[in-house]
Amino acid sequence: MNVDILFPFMNFFFPLFQLQILIGMIPDSFTFGSIMKALVGGSSLMKVIQIHGFIIQLGCESHTVLIGSLIDAYEKCGSVRIADQIYKNMLKKDTIACAALITGYARKGSNSWDALDLFNEIRQMHMGIDNVIL
Repeated sequence: MNVDILFPFMNFFFPLFQLQILIGMIPDSFTFGSIMKALVGGSSLMKVIQIHGFIIQLGCESHTVLIGSLIDAYEKCGSVRIADQIYKNMLKKDTIACAALITGYARKGSNSWDALDLFNEIRQMHMGIDNVIL
């Protein structure tokens, strides 16, 4: 999904998400993932935090794909620190979350040693290193 296309509609998606909740429709992990893709950008951090809180309330915080999406959303909103905390609290690390966090470190620019440490951690855990991570 092209984020550049979704970004102008960010202010449209979030109210629809809130309406979905108000009428009793409980979102699933796919809905959360789509909403987070629509919310990326510097002005969206508070909305990502709200979505994250709702994910925790629903008990969905253990879904690995959702965790990867959260890490990606936080790092794209400029909060690599929160993305890093989420990663460190993961029970089962995966390549999606690792790639998202390494990307966040690279975007920030000042965390190159953290990116290298994470890359070494991936190797020690014998995770598959693919073209996305490289």
